[in-house]
Amino acid sequence: MSSLTAIVLAAFAGYIGAWYLGALEGNFALLLFLATVVSGVYWVLERTIFLPRRVKAAEDIERRETARQEELQKMGLTPSSVDLLQAREEVLRQPWWLDWTAGLFPVILVVFVLRSFLFEPFKIPSGSMIPTLWVGDLILVNKFHYGIRLPVINTKVTDGEPVQRGDVMVFRYPPNPSLDYIKRVVGLPGDTVSYLNKELKVNGIAISKTAGRETERTIAARSTSHFHAHRRFSQTRREKRMVHGLDGDLSVQRRRPRPRAPASCPRARGRS
Repeated sequence: MSSLTAIVLAAFAGYIGAWYLGALEGNFALLLFLATVVSGVYWVLERTIFLPRRVKAAEDIERRETARQEELQKMGLTPSSVDLLQAREEVLRQPWWLDWTAGLFPVILVVFVLRSFLFEPFKIPSGSMIPTLWVGDLILVNKFHYGIRLPVINTKVTDGEPVQRGDVMVFRYPPNPSLDYIKRVVGLPGDTVSYLNKELKVNGIAISKTAGRETERTIAARSTSHFHAHRRFSQTRREKRMVHGLDGDLSVQRRRPRPRAPASCPRARGRS
């Protein structure tokens, strides 16, 4: 087992080294999952096979030493003293290959559960969230607020709370899921979001960079009526823009001009 364990540990070390040197794109969730499984297998084998063997060997040593001393006493000889406690500790001590696998399983399991289902630390890499978050800030992300997902396969198993405007979310960048992005939510499903001339609008309402709760409530109150008023568009073009540091595809939609309704029209006043 020592040779097999050496190969397994060398494979883990090689993967981490190649990831560190940039030879491959690492997946920490997968690495942590495999480490939990492998160390868990060794832990089960230790509890069911290897530890009982060492306990039996320690008991055999004690039994043989007791029998030897009794035999010497029958012959009238003084038995030499033997440190049975030290001998027992030597026999019961875990070998190195179990110490580096089964011995680390409880720690790895706790880290895996905490990181996969409860909380995960992130470090802010850029200034796109200034002044809320600064470059180098360490944040702890709640993993279960929007629903619990299974690690590695990323399958959602619980619904959690719905997304709200103003929430700061960590998500996988769709063109490259290995990258984690940290952004603030400005639009919800059904909203019309536009970013033209460095001005952000949600359902036709301009959002300032220092928009507070009052602006969010205004958007929520007027989103239903303004959605229908802003859904008639004559053209849609795709542009590459930098929105709070996110270099991605942004749909820029233009509304078809139409005659202005008379001021006495109740329906027109409802949309103003």
